[in-house]
Amino acid sequence: MAGTFSVLLKQVRSSGKGERSDDQYLLPSFIGGSENRWVEQLFKQIELDGLTALSPIVLYGGSGVGKSALLMTILATWNKDQKAGSRRMIHGGDFSRDLNMAIQTSGLDDFREQYRRNHLLVIDDLQEIETKPAAQEELISTLDAITAAGGAFVTSLPRLPGSIRGFRPPLISRLSAGFPVPIEPPGPEARLVMLNAFAKQLRLDIPADWLEKLARDLPNGLRASQLKAALVKLPMGQVMMPGEPQDEALKNLLNAQYQASAPNVADIAKAVAQHFQVKLADIRGTTRKANLVRMRGLAMHLCRQLTSLSLQQIGHYFGGRDHSTVLHSCRKTEGDLQTDAELAKAYQELMALFLQTG
Repeated sequence: MAGTFSVLLKQVRSSGKGERSDDQYLLPSFIGGSENRWVEQLFKQIELDGLTALSPIVLYGGSGVGKSALLMTILATWNKDQKAGSRRMIHGGDFSRDLNMAIQTSGLDDFREQYRRNHLLVIDDLQEIETKPAAQEELISTLDAITAAGGAFVTSLPRLPGSIRGFRPPLISRLSAGFPVPIEPPGPEARLVMLNAFAKQLRLDIPADWLEKLARDLPNGLRASQLKAALVKLPMGQVMMPGEPQDEALKNLLNAQYQASAPNVADIAKAVAQHFQVKLADIRGTTRKANLVRMRGLAMHLCRQLTSLSLQQIGHYFGGRDHSTVLHSCRKTEGDLQTDAELAKAYQELMALFLQTG
């Protein structure tokens, strides 16, 4: 289909510590459209010299959009070049744990040799070291060593490096000097290709006009797994009926997907209360204790970002507050997120939770 591209996903067989294997690919290829044009650009240059020129490369986007699969494909493709030299893939949390173990066992020289000698270093979920200053300092030195040796570094993050509150400025500076690659959920053109592929995979005989309507009308932001689930939920008895698509059946499915793709205000308030281990009633109540006001403001801010509710509707849930009170609370929270590290971390974790489960 015009306007789309595909990247054949290659799995990495675990051959040593730090590499990960993923046998859960929904499709054998990453399907992208104009929303992921930078992914296409990256894979046109996935050669030794090309990656080195772009390094450091940061793949960033929400959970479930394909970052890990693309990282493993980069690693596997690089390894086919016999001139590429050594390479390594590891999770951000494992990098920090390896460093701690090396420090405790006086093995820091060996640790540095293992990481800095790589011509290609790939770290998935680098945000795992945002609260680990020692790991960040070590990574900075590692990046400098790899760069000086003409190697490449590729990593993944949920957002751009500058938006990770716990990252130190020198690390942000180095990561921002390379090639950022946003990974977006599939757009309408890519959705249609994926829906057709899933229909064949599931052996479902679904009319083309049904698939086109789904690709066009399903809510934006759905991941591949959610697109596949949409097909499974189709009322197959009506699909198999002759004639025009059954508009009511499609409408019901689309409505269900819209509702499933976004949390409601109660879900958000409950998640905030659980995160901070306080009572939901206190989040919704009238108490003016500073810590609860802070948590309530975060919940309102999340509701404003993740739902289509009006300020008045949000305020109604939180103790009958009016729209101006909610607006003031949201604006204050936006400011606090710039200076309150604990609140910013809670915001990031809760957003990741809802983006993953939405």
